[in-house]
Amino acid sequence: MDGYSSQITGITDRVNFNKHIQLSRMYVLDSWLPVEPQLLQHIKNGLNSGRYEQARTLLLDDLKKDFSLFMFCLRRLSEILRLKSDPLLEWIDPVEIFETSSLDDFKTILESPASFISRHRLEQASDFQVERLTHSIMSATVAHALSISHGINPNLAYASALFRQLGLALIAWNYPHVYKRVLDSLTAQETLDQALSKLLGFSPSLLGVTIAQSWSICPKVRLAMGDVTAENNMDGQSIAVGKALEKICKIGEALARASSPEHYPSATSDWRTAWDEIERNLGREQATNLSSAIAHNLSNYLKAAPDLFKLPELFTQEAQVKEQQIAARITRNKYIQYCSSSMQENFSALYAKLKSETVQKDTIDFLINQIILPAGFVRGCVYLVEPDMLKLVPRLAIGDARLTDFKPLSYNTFSYQGNPVIAAFRSHVPIVEECDQSSGDRPAYIAGALGNLQRAGVLYLEVSRKLNEDPHANPLVYFKAVREALNDCLHLN
Repeated sequence: MDGYSSQITGITDRVNFNKHIQLSRMYVLDSWLPVEPQLLQHIKNGLNSGRYEQARTLLLDDLKKDFSLFMFCLRRLSEILRLKSDPLLEWIDPVEIFETSSLDDFKTILESPASFISRHRLEQASDFQVERLTHSIMSATVAHALSISHGINPNLAYASALFRQLGLALIAWNYPHVYKRVLDSLTAQETLDQALSKLLGFSPSLLGVTIAQSWSICPKVRLAMGDVTAENNMDGQSIAVGKALEKICKIGEALARASSPEHYPSATSDWRTAWDEIERNLGREQATNLSSAIAHNLSNYLKAAPDLFKLPELFTQEAQVKEQQIAARITRNKYIQYCSSSMQENFSALYAKLKSETVQKDTIDFLINQIILPAGFVRGCVYLVEPDMLKLVPRLAIGDARLTDFKPLSYNTFSYQGNPVIAAFRSHVPIVEECDQSSGDRPAYIAGALGNLQRAGVLYLEVSRKLNEDPHANPLVYFKAVREALNDCLHLN
């Protein structure tokens, strides 16, 4: 009976899940993505004047400058083609449909105003929505450039990359609060897609695949999107094309993430991975010229909303200098190399956020929430020196601690009665206490002085039992890496 009940529950859950994602699909398709009205009018004028009659590639080139228009045309063309087909067309190739559809079809599709296509307006975009559109165009441009070396139609690569971005873009614009919440708290342990799925109940990639299926998009594009069921309708050669598309799209996506280190802990490693692949496929000169191609495809956004959209600094001399500075900072913190891979990625993201001239609250919050607590330190405090009082004063509580849990401590007394914070302030090495946690006593702690040339305070952290018992972890090394990073965040020499 129990087994039967669990089967019924499983069936019900699956039905409810399918219903949920289909309702979400209808909602995001109805709201869609913002269209830039000036480009829409430019394309309308071109269709009416005959500008595209002898140069269909110009039409596609214009559409590539607006993610929303490109995909909206593809969506409507697929509907028109399916209505015209007798018998019903099984699959639609994005390249073929752009090349074979009549200009009258495009006129019909684009005769509507921008407000009809989408309820969103570009000038009302938030920073993270701008970033999402920018990343989409960047990844598609890179896939387009890499396609030739893989023997793939460049326009197919461009369309495939945008399809892979479709779910994320639609969620960023139609579930903005969820998207921003996840983006601001992203860790090295999860991708944006995985983190969003926990709150939404479905992943952005699955939403994109569901939409592609409803538009009858061909299996090789859906395979590139991660739709494993697409292989059931493909021969060996088509499967190879789909997997090659997926590979080059991922390179473009890595480059896009690298342009936003403030949001992606993996940005530094993404840059190295993407650049190595791009340079290997294109050569250094053409790889550097990618910035021009990205600027071209982003030109409409840059012109329409210059205060919102900025050209990513990826191949400029300034960007290379910044990359070298980040690498130098990480190298100076010699303890990072002995931390776990996820901690190393988060440290890279932290150092990418640092600015030399100011102390930033968000970097210190990142250090606490994305590095200290996930590493296994459960609570703690940052004490800073108050010279006039000759005391170490608690200034920042960490974890589940409160500032009221800690008291100001005089560091000018001869006897400090074994207080670890004062001991650490006077010591050249961290103070470590390995308490017996099996008896239920307070957890082990580590305390170390802040400031290298001049003592400025103390970092005190309590170690979780899990971290203490992990045979692959080294709490003291983790502490030293964290302390050096805090010194850097506070600009303490």
